[in-house]
Amino acid sequence: MSAPLDVVVVGAGFAGLAATQALEAAGCRTALLEALERPGGRAETVIGADGSAWDAGAQFINGDMRRVLGLARRFGLGLVAAPVGGRSAVHAPGAGHAQVRLALAEAEAFEAAVIAGAGRVDDAASLADLVGAERLSPLGRSVIRSAIAELCCAAPEDVSAAWAAEGDARYGSDRDDVEFFLREGFGGLAAALAASLRSAPRLGTPVLGLGEGTGTVQVHTPRGTLVAAAVVLAVPMARAARLAPPSLPAEARAALAGFREGAVIKLALRYAEPFWRYGGFAGNLRSAALPGLWFGDTSTGEGGTLTALAGGPLARELAALPAEARISRIAAAAAEGFGVAAPPLLSCDERLWLDHPTLGGGYSGHRAAGAPSGAEAALTRLDGPIVFAGTDLAADFPGFVEGAIASGEAAAARVLGKLGGAPRARQGALLAA
Repeated sequence: MSAPLDVVVVGAGFAGLAATQALEAAGCRTALLEALERPGGRAETVIGADGSAWDAGAQFINGDMRRVLGLARRFGLGLVAAPVGGRSAVHAPGAGHAQVRLALAEAEAFEAAVIAGAGRVDDAASLADLVGAERLSPLGRSVIRSAIAELCCAAPEDVSAAWAAEGDARYGSDRDDVEFFLREGFGGLAAALAASLRSAPRLGTPVLGLGEGTGTVQVHTPRGTLVAAAVVLAVPMARAARLAPPSLPAEARAALAGFREGAVIKLALRYAEPFWRYGGFAGNLRSAALPGLWFGDTSTGEGGTLTALAGGPLARELAALPAEARISRIAAAAAEGFGVAAPPLLSCDERLWLDHPTLGGGYSGHRAAGAPSGAEAALTRLDGPIVFAGTDLAADFPGFVEGAIASGEAAAARVLGKLGGAPRARQGALLAA
């Protein structure tokens, strides 16, 4: 068993990286543990089939995400503006323009109504219940259900309406979420932040479990047990439930039990030209025929790139297909949805974010329909040596990297409060060690 630390941070996603950065700045002796062989969590940048960097996970930034933008500037990472101009489209074979316009207007009104209802939705209600209670056109109902499946990475029947209302109200911006991309990708930002830490993250070090002693927490790993005064558990909430010790208060256990993991598949479809623009479209396409499928224009240079996101039950259905059949089906939906002749697909990369042994699935977790509300508040006000962090718990921008960073910083502040402030008396010795 190693010498006691001030804090062990579990998970080197952006919440864990941000928490560690703040704790180190305060003079804490920390260890950051990560089960994967890289930092970033569900933010991962890889080299695609065309040789360019491709964000297989988190990608989108808007102008109000000041923490992400500040870190990008600090590390000298470039911003690429998302394409703008054109109209949105709906993949609904046989539907006329008037039906599509009405469906899009109904979807926008439904989202506004959900946000307005934050705090007044019964815990037992699912998003399917809210949709069913609205007077909608058949196409509008299909478009809304498709949007829920993609955005929540789960079927509308499975998602807490209260959770969705609270999350939308915490978005923290009136701007669209797709305004910028990082030229080097979010993986580049995670690597830069990890490299800036005083103590490098211990990669390939999964945590097997936690135990509590007198004034300490034991963190069990295949490489031994670490002892610390506090632990920041910065992993997906559904995964955190498996690591929490039996001594965790019942309220916190109930809060963790309410979280579920979603399922999403992300693809980058590359063409010689952005063919959808010739029809006057922005590249923003929601499928009513394949519920849970969305396309967005993420072209950054020559040619055209459509990012496709397939969430919820559709993700599991598509995951069961051979890759070639899956890609062909999604590319066909894009061509049919825009109604413009598509050139041959030059290349495609994809990433299946479901049932990962460490990361789970989806963009983030969601609260199950019927689970008690206030889970996020219960976990963030927990008074004990184990502190939770993650984009699920973010006070603003939940589900985004910005939210993960904010949650990590808030977790670090709570830990410092529990430790009685920053142990600066030891900072010089630690820096010299």
